[in-house]
Amino acid sequence: MKKYIKTIISILGGTNLVYELFLPFIILIILITNGLSFINIIIVSIVTILVTLYKVLDVIYLKYLE
Repeated sequence: MKKYIKTIISILGGTNLVYELFLPFIILIILITNGLSFINIIIVSIVTILVTLYKVLDVIYLKYLE
């Protein structure tokens, strides 16, 4: 089970620093190109929350599965 979860984490990107560093810029580019409409702000907020939750779970899994 532990190996299975670790494999999923590694496939999904794991602790990819480049991804974490460029994500805010990608979100900003999307907002600028599509205009700062209310719907876009909601979508970006949801995506940001999901990514943050994923990163927190990733850290928890890596800490307890070592």
